[in-house]
Amino acid sequence: MVQLVLAPHAIETLAVLRDLPPELEAQVRTYLVSTNSSTQSAEGKAAGEKDGGEEVKDNEEGLPKGDPNISHDTLVQISRWARERKEKNLAQADLSLVSLLAGSRVYIPPRPVRKRSASLEASLAAAQLLADQRAYAALINVAGPLSLDSSEARPPADEWREATRELQVTFSVLASMAAVATGIWWAGGAMNPAWKVLVAMFGAFVVGGAEAGLYIILQTKKEKKV
Repeated sequence: MVQLVLAPHAIETLAVLRDLPPELEAQVRTYLVSTNSSTQSAEGKAAGEKDGGEEVKDNEEGLPKGDPNISHDTLVQISRWARERKEKNLAQADLSLVSLLAGSRVYIPPRPVRKRSASLEASLAAAQLLADQRAYAALINVAGPLSLDSSEARPPADEWREATRELQVTFSVLASMAAVATGIWWAGGAMNPAWKVLVAMFGAFVVGGAEAGLYIILQTKKEKKV
């Protein structure tokens, strides 16, 4: 069934009708009451906005109400009734279907406002809380290992002494290897140069390995004592 929103002149025409059939009269009265209520509600909103007060809600839940509307079939029946009775109070043109429909528009119900249920709101809140907790825990786990214990930090002077000592040990090992290689070379006398080189390199690496091993053993003992 098509519902229509009538123009002001059609509303005025319906307001002065008398002696309608009971069924049509009830439909017209309901429509006129809803029209008056809508007009008063609009005036109340305008007055509230002008006075700076709170906006008047359309209903108890604050949902928008649709425009007052009447069915197309009701208008057809009114026009037929007036034509059969030849209503004298109004001009015949005012009660014709064309006149009643002039300026009207099809009624489109307002889209219902969907509200989330309490259980859904609680589930969403719990999910958001869990996500926040996981994000916070991940942030702590990432930031934790980056922090340094102040007791493990060493003064720059100690680090410099340690680096200098390691350099001295390295140069000492290299010098020992060079000295051994040179001694073996000269001790070889008239030996084949290729063999002298091999023997000199072997002796240098043996000495270097021995000194490096001794240094590692000493450092390990120091660390165990500390």
